[in-house]
Amino acid sequence: MGLSNAARQARHRAKRAAEMEALRNGAAPSQGAEVNALRKRVRELEAALGAKPKPAMTLDMISTKTGREQAEIFMRQQEKRFEGEIRRRVQAEVAAWMEQMLPEYKKRLEESDRVIKTRKGFMKKALFNKFRFAIHEDTYSHRSAKERAELCQWLEEHETVLVAEDEKPTTLPTLEELMRNREAIRRANSERSKAAHARAKAEREAEKREADNSAL
Repeated sequence: MGLSNAARQARHRAKRAAEMEALRNGAAPSQGAEVNALRKRVRELEAALGAKPKPAMTLDMISTKTGREQAEIFMRQQEKRFEGEIRRRVQAEVAAWMEQMLPEYKKRLEESDRVIKTRKGFMKKALFNKFRFAIHEDTYSHRSAKERAELCQWLEEHETVLVAEDEKPTTLPTLEELMRNREAIRRANSERSKAAHARAKAEREAEKREADNSAL
């Protein structure tokens, strides 16, 4: 036995409601506030289209079978047009949203690409492997004390670069420290110069003695 007109209409309305819910969920982009705004817009469009005037005549008012069939066909066509209009407007809203968001997304993608291309790194891969082998449980025992000392020295020399500023603040020397360093460098250069002159004088005297001995 076939379904009654009322049952068919109820089933069709339930199917239509499920399709509209799937359309709303599928069309909305998955991003926080934009999702809510787009869904709100969809509801507004549905409310606007839902306010269309209903047919004055109902199926119960049609007595003939042919009249009921024609009325059902007309109602299905109206519902399809309604759903098509909803789908068209939702897609237009989504397209407009994408048109606004894509330039910003493209800009961020280009910035990320520039950062990746200009990344220099803190060390060469060979040095990185030395650190890795020095601390790995399978290879650290094969590293010599000299190799470990060299790695520790490298870390100490680059601590300012590797450690955050708030944990190792950058300190600049005071004027007194600069003057002391300058004086220390001056004294060291003077001592090296005196030592060089002394060596040169000793070499000249040695050459002179050799020449005198040869003359005898």
